[in-house]
Amino acid sequence: MDLTQNVVYVVLMTDHETLLKRDQLRIPEHQMGERCLILIQEFNESGLNRKYLLDTDRKNVDEISLVIDDIMNNKQYSLDD
Repeated sequence: MDLTQNVVYVVLMTDHETLLKRDQLRIPEHQMGERCLILIQEFNESGLNRKYLLDTDRKNVDEISLVIDDIMNNKQYSLDD
């Protein structure tokens, strides 16, 4: 039996304004508020390889299947390469 595996790593990123708007769509007890912006700053300062970032600024919930398809099929996000 030949088993293969592909490890995929992606960080979904968006701009500050979009992130805060999306956060406001969550129920109040799940909202992060300013913590969202702190986490973006931490990601930006972490030395994260930019090739693993997926910009979702212009994506909406109706496009989630396209985002997932991109993640699953784009070799850019594969840790095996």
